[in-house]
Amino acid sequence: MKRSKKFAFVPFCFFAQGIRAEGIVKRYPSVITPIANLLIREEINIIQMPCPEIDYEGIKRKPASKQKYNNKEYREVCRGYAEKIISLAKKLDQNNYQVLFILGLENSPSCAVDYLFEQGRKLKGSGVFIEELKNEMEREKVFIPLIGINIQGIKKTAEKIEQAISKSGIQKTLLDSIGEG
Repeated sequence: MKRSKKFAFVPFCFFAQGIRAEGIVKRYPSVITPIANLLIREEINIIQMPCPEIDYEGIKRKPASKQKYNNKEYREVCRGYAEKIISLAKKLDQNNYQVLFILGLENSPSCAVDYLFEQGRKLKGSGVFIEELKNEMEREKVFIPLIGINIQGIKKTAEKIEQAISKSGIQKTLLDSIGEG
């Protein structure tokens, strides 16, 4: 059987919702299952990114705004992780693997891709960690699509992921899905 050469990076809390700030988890108590199932069905290797908030604040923490995390010390934590992630993505690419996308988590002060939840309202913008990932991609001249998981709009998120998969040009054939046996 051939192994998959497709990869995606996911936020730490993708597989560990219990690690999110207190009171945040509403729909998926452990894993964001609809998206996990989609990635598994498409035979995409899943790489869990580290959580900068855990390093900075600890495991038990209250929900916070981007403003709280938008400081030099926290950005340094995020930048260090971003450098390692993009370095790994480049190594994968150099070995004929494909990183299809990096998933973020909308509303997060760290991992939001397109919008944040600040002071009781939805605002356009990215979280600090995603900003540092974007900066590192630009610095290294690497382009990897970023897709934000919207827990309240999980079907729309799944559609965006499916579109990114189909745009990647890698399609599973019937023989690939059956295997050699």
